[in-house]
Amino acid sequence: MNKSKNYCKNKVLNNKPIIGSWIQIPDPVSAEIMSRAGFDFIAIDTEHGIMDLETVSNIIRSIESINKKVIPMVRLAGNEYSVTKRYLDAGAKGIIVPFVNSKTDAEEMIRSAKYYPDGERGVGFCRANNYGVDFEEYVAEANENIFVVAQIENIKAIENIDQILSIPLIDAAFIGPYDISASMGIPGQLNHPKMEDAISTILNKGKEYKKVVGTHVVAPDPSEVKQRLKRGFNMIAYSIDTVMLSQMCKKGLEQIWS
Repeated sequence: MNKSKNYCKNKVLNNKPIIGSWIQIPDPVSAEIMSRAGFDFIAIDTEHGIMDLETVSNIIRSIESINKKVIPMVRLAGNEYSVTKRYLDAGAKGIIVPFVNSKTDAEEMIRSAKYYPDGERGVGFCRANNYGVDFEEYVAEANENIFVVAQIENIKAIENIDQILSIPLIDAAFIGPYDISASMGIPGQLNHPKMEDAISTILNKGKEYKKVVGTHVVAPDPSEVKQRLKRGFNMIAYSIDTVMLSQMCKKGLEQIWS
C-alpha cells in the first residue's frame, strides 16, 4: 500500500473516512480554533469566501502551527493554472476545484496541480518548500502528497463522470448538491428523486474507479453526517465556521428568551 505524508490520503488509503470543515471567515483565528477540534482537513473557501492569497497563506500557517495532522485545503474559485499553483505554493496540501464538468476540465486541474511529468505546475522557491530549504524533498513528494478533489456539481459532470473519474491522479469527487439540483431544474430540492439518482450514480462510480466520494453537510448536524457515512460517503465537510457561529448564537438567544 502506498504511504503519503498527507494524513488525509493515508486515512482513505486505509479505508477510513475523513471528516473536515469549511472556513469562510477571512481570519487565522477561526482556523486556529477549528484546528484544535481535531478535523482531518479544513477547506478554505476562496470561491464564496472573501479571501485573497495573503489571507489564505496566513490561515494555512495558522492551521499548521496548531496541528500538522489537519490538512489545509483550498476550495478554489475556478480551474485556472495561474491561480491553482499559487495556492499550492502558499502551502495548501489539497485543492477542491469547482465545476469539473468534463475530461478536459479534469485534465486542466491535474496540469495545474502536479509537477512534471504528471503535470505542468511551475517549479520555484516558495512557502510550501520552506523558501527553498526543503526544495528537493518537496518537489520529489508533492505529486503524491497533494490531495486533488474534483467538484461534481452539474448534470454535465454526471453525464461525463466516467471520463472524469477514470483519470488516475484525481483522488476524490466532491458533490455540490445545490448546484447539481439547479442544473437539473430543481434548485434546492435535495430529496428529489432526480437528486437521489444523481448521488447514487456518483457513489457507484466512485466505488468503480476507487475514488473518495465527498459531500458537504452544511447544517451542523452530526446525525446527517452519520447517515452520509452509512450511505457510502467517505469524505465529509462538516458545516462552515459562519454557519456554526450563527446557529449557536441564535440557539443561545432563543433559549435565553424562551
